[in-house]
Amino acid sequence: MPRASTWTKSHGARRPRVIVADDHVRVLESVAGLLVDDFDVVAAVTDGRQAVDAALHLEPDAVLLDITMPILDGVRAAEELRRMGSGAKVVFLTMHDADEYVAATIEAGGHGYVLKTRIHTDLMNALDHALSARLFLPSLTSLTTVANSRSADVHAVQFRPDEGMPPAGVGGWLGASLQRGDLAAIVAGKALRAGIVEQLEAAGYDAADAARQGRWLVFDAEEALSQCMRSGRPDAGEVAKFIDALERSRVATAGASSRLTIFGEMSALFLRDGNSEAALQLEHLWSELTRGLPFLTVCCYPEECFGRGGHAEIFPQLCAEHAAVCAAPAA
Repeated sequence: MPRASTWTKSHGARRPRVIVADDHVRVLESVAGLLVDDFDVVAAVTDGRQAVDAALHLEPDAVLLDITMPILDGVRAAEELRRMGSGAKVVFLTMHDADEYVAATIEAGGHGYVLKTRIHTDLMNALDHALSARLFLPSLTSLTTVANSRSADVHAVQFRPDEGMPPAGVGGWLGASLQRGDLAAIVAGKALRAGIVEQLEAAGYDAADAARQGRWLVFDAEEALSQCMRSGRPDAGEVAKFIDALERSRVATAGASSRLTIFGEMSALFLRDGNSEAALQLEHLWSELTRGLPFLTVCCYPEECFGRGGHAEIFPQLCAEHAAVCAAPAA
């Protein structure tokens, strides 16, 4: 997967300066070894107080914090950095996988959350996204936890390794939205729709019953995309009509205080056809037109779209159209 950060381009040749804080020396050494080729590790410390003092003195671009540390834990250290006016982006590296920890760290000012079991797959991307002021979260459920603590829209992206199959857990994630009394929607091709419904029902949710209640909305991605276009390009007016229909369904079916959770791949269809400009335009329109609405949108792209011969060059711009990036689930 290409790296997503535009930080280096905007700061010339200077490498990002990072402080690492963890009370386990072996973790410090391991993380520093992973970062050395791309970042300047300006301090490695073993408690939160040292991390705060070092950050205020050294003015790093990012601080990597464990949660459970002596003297001052990671969450409190992040809160103190924010109170002291530090501009460093904070990424948490931890063994805690419960979503309430994720919510607490983001509330404290964090931009990223990486499980220690996924250091090698997620750490570099989490730092890259954080440096570009995007949230990097470990799962779709943690994304929902963060979104539910906010009053308006969240537009996120996830990259899946398998072209034909949905990421693991998508069905259960959408089903949890239905269980809360919200609306859930998918905008996908036939194979992805079938895979998500299979996951939904395997997780114990009745898609047919939810559809009869009007709370489970299913759209074919190609048909929905054709409704959102004019002259072969995404059209603001047509996209607005599609969003307005979703919003009216949400309010009429689940009430004004509900949320719409939507998982889709419309923009990915443009990339498959070689039209990266249209993909970026649609993502931008979606961000603009859903702003302030209680929509949790996750746009899904196959990783192969950005591989050799793909659209790696637009990867940073694509990520920049989203407020959050959700880690791909483990295979």
